[in-house]
Amino acid sequence: MGRDKRFYRFLHDSRVGRRVLAESYEIPEIVQAITVYVARRLIERERALDEEPDFLSRIAAPVAARWREARYLREFGVFVFGFLIGALALIVAGVLLAGRF
Repeated sequence: MGRDKRFYRFLHDSRVGRRVLAESYEIPEIVQAITVYVARRLIERERALDEEPDFLSRIAAPVAARWREARYLREFGVFVFGFLIGALALIVAGVLLAGRF
């Protein structure tokens, strides 16, 4: 927030100082700037992990095991969530189609 409480400012703090990423009086503009920033950071992280195929061999074994386990649990959770959404969609479609006949 700016000094007048109507002005929004999106800042990035780093080791070398603070940088203003967006400033506006409108909330949607700040929301868009934050969304773009988070998306860029996620893409950078994925690229950094993809560029180092031997990443897991360079870190400690317990940390690598935890990382693998978290990845597998996350993938399984996404699968289960997708399955449940698909089943729910089929049930809703069946109820809607059954009501028409």
